Amino acid sequence: MPWAINRNPRYWGLDTDKLPPERWIDILPNGTCRTNKHGGAVSNYCEMMLLQGSHACIGRDFAKSELKIALAAIFGRFELRRLQGNTGAKVRVQGTVTTKPLGGLKLQANVVPG
Repeated sequence: MPWAINRNPRYWGLDTDKLPPERWIDILPNGTCRTNKHGGAVSNYCEMMLLQGSHACIGRDFAKSELKIALAAIFGRFELRRLQGNTGAKVRVQGTVTTKPLGGLKLQANVVPG
C-alpha cells in the first residue's frame, strides 16, 4: 500500500510525518547543492506513488519535476496559513485510491513581498 510504504520510518527515517525539504537536496563536497531523486530513502522501491519496474508510470520523472516546480513557485511567493478549526490539530487523511485531508484543508495565502 503506497500510503504505508511512503511513510514507513524504516525506509524514510523518524521524520516521515514532517517531510523536510532537505531530504531531497544533496550537498556536494564542494558545497554546492543538487536535488536528488531518492529523498534519502534506502531504495527506489520505498516510493510507491508512481510504482516501479515494468508497471511504472512512463511520465513519473516529469510528474515529480513538475510538482517540485509548482511547490517552489507557490512557497516562494506565498505564505500559507490554515484557516479552519484548530490550526495546531493534526490533519486527518482519508481516501483509498487517492488521499486527501478529511473535511478538506482551507488555507489563506498571503503574497510574500519581493
